[in-house]
Amino acid sequence: LARALSSDEPLRLEGLPPQSPRLEVLDMRCRRLRASGREFLDALLDAASCERLEAHPLVDVLRTNLERLGLLRLDRGIVLSLSGGVDSMVTNCLLWLLHRRLPPEQRFR
Repeated sequence: LARALSSDEPLRLEGLPPQSPRLEVLDMRCRRLRASGREFLDALLDAASCERLEAHPLVDVLRTNLERLGLLRLDRGIVLSLSGGVDSMVTNCLLWLLHRRLPPEQRFR
């Protein structure tokens, strides 16, 4: 905590990612699933798994709430603070999955 408050700096991400999803934001704790040796985002990089995850009920809950807040429009952006921990990475994944599912006129920046 002391290091985070005194010397850690946020990772500045500019331009289009070299791949999607943007893997450079992952903390090492999220990169490796210790038991299996699989990458945290392997399921998102596999087309069949990604389609299954897009249908997860949490994606619908996120969509409903973002619609209620008026954020699903081209002229809106969403800022997510990534700590690299599991909570923020799951939120990031849900946003990415939702973005893939939305029609172009609803894709937030």
